[in-house]
Amino acid sequence: MKRVWIFLVAAVTAFILVFYTNNRTATKKQHRAEVYMVDRVGQKVWIAIDAGRSLPTNWVNLSNLVDWPLISGICERYHLPSPTAFYTVLRSPVPYKDSEHAGVVFFIRTKPTKWEVSGLGRWALLVGPNLNTNPSEVASNFNDVFRIWIPETNLPRNIESQLSNQQH
Repeated sequence: MKRVWIFLVAAVTAFILVFYTNNRTATKKQHRAEVYMVDRVGQKVWIAIDAGRSLPTNWVNLSNLVDWPLISGICERYHLPSPTAFYTVLRSPVPYKDSEHAGVVFFIRTKPTKWEVSGLGRWALLVGPNLNTNPSEVASNFNDVFRIWIPETNLPRNIESQLSNQQH
């Protein structure tokens, strides 16, 4: 009888470890896929801005710039919702500055998410220069698009108000 209990405890423990590991791996893959998707959106916006187009201020403008078959393929493969379901295109881009970038945020995750290293926050796209480059390069790179992490504690009120207005 004791052997049966030992076997059952070992089997249940192994099952829990396998389930936990698989679930954690799937979550990491989804996080990486989300970052990849945001980077692809940013890349297409950068190309458009570099060609003289203006920042998108709604989903219609953004959809004209983005490679939707690629984006929807990323979402399907990694079981992510459509970007329209969990990201917002800000009607009025909001100034934002952190230690590496300064510019305006125009695309942001609608609801915060927990990121292993950074805690609770949101991925966003920002147009502006990288502050860690040579000062002469900063002046010429005002149209660069960067994926940035905005901690929930640092979320500007202008972004909060636009997000809350769009959810109603």
